[in-house]
Amino acid sequence: MVESGKRSRGLLGLTVLLGLGGVIAGAIGAHPPEGFLEDEEMRNGWRSAVYFLLFHVLVVLACADLAAASLGRFRLPVQLFIAGILLFSGSIFLLALGGPSWLGPVTPVGGLILMLGWAALFFQVVRAG
Repeated sequence: MVESGKRSRGLLGLTVLLGLGGVIAGAIGAHPPEGFLEDEEMRNGWRSAVYFLLFHVLVVLACADLAAASLGRFRLPVQLFIAGILLFSGSIFLLALGGPSWLGPVTPVGGLILMLGWAALFFQVVRAG
């Protein structure tokens, strides 16, 4: 049980850091340094990455609360959401920062993993019902 508590605190800490990163990324996108995000497509991509990041951070926090009350049933959706956030938003942020073009195909994989997180959450909710 103690190890589970440490793991939960670690997941909560990671989620909080992702939330902080989302707010910082949003501020950078709203007030980009000169020469950064000058391309409209990159600005739109950056905004999408921020929205998806912050929205899914809220979902992970809600799932963590459910998991605490439901003996960890929601671990898989949370893991999928975290992986999806990192791959989807992370790849867009890195591409906007001039990262290698091979990161482009990572974005839809992250989106697919976010969708799988939602499907896994649905099945856990139905199963718990």
